[in-house]
Amino acid sequence: MRIKPFIILLALAIFISGCHYPPYAVPPATQTPSEVPSPSPQPTESLPPTVTPAEPEPPPLEPTPVPTIDAAFGLQDGGLFYLPNFTHPDEGCQWMGVAGQVFDANGQEILNLVVTAGSDHEKNNPFEAEAITGTATAYGLGGYEIQLASQPVDSAGVFWVQVQDQGGQPLSEQIFFDTFADCEQNLVLVNFVPLVE
Repeated sequence: MRIKPFIILLALAIFISGCHYPPYAVPPATQTPSEVPSPSPQPTESLPPTVTPAEPEPPPLEPTPVPTIDAAFGLQDGGLFYLPNFTHPDEGCQWMGVAGQVFDANGQEILNLVVTAGSDHEKNNPFEAEAITGTATAYGLGGYEIQLASQPVDSAGVFWVQVQDQGGQPLSEQIFFDTFADCEQNLVLVNFVPLVE
C-alpha cells in the first residue's frame, strides 16, 4: 500500500519534470554592441595652404569680322525685268544671260565700270564672268551683258550680279536673282543706280 503512492508520486514527478508550465519562449541571447572608444583628437600641424597657380583666362571670343561693302550702287526701282533674248536672235533659246546699265545720280550712264556675274551652284566648277559698262550698247550707252548659260534653266537665288570698280573693289552688294527655263524670260535685265543715303 505504501509502494503504490510512492510509484504514483514518482511517475508524477517524472511527468512534471518533462513539461514546462506555463509554456514560454526563451529569448535568444543578445549581444550588446561593444562601443569603440572614439580616438582622442591628436594635435595636427597647421600646413601652409596649397596655392594652385591660376590658369590664364582665354581672351574673349570676338566675332569674325564680316567684310563690309561701302555700297555705292543698288538695284534700280522696279527690280528685275525678264525678257526674251532679243540681242542674239540667231541663238534664240540657246542662250541665257544678264544685262543692263549703271546710272549716276543724274540718270546718266556710267562707262568703264566692271560688272561681275556668277554662280556657285556647281561646287566643283563655280561660274564667274565679267563685262565692262559701255560695251553692250544694245541696252543703252552704258550697257553691259554677261552670258550665264547656253540654255534657260530654272534656278532660285543661285545666280548673282555685282558692280565693281576697275580695281575689283565691290561697289554694290551681290544681287541674287531667279532664272526660268522659259525662252520668253531668258534675258534678266538688271540696272544699278546710286544708293540714296
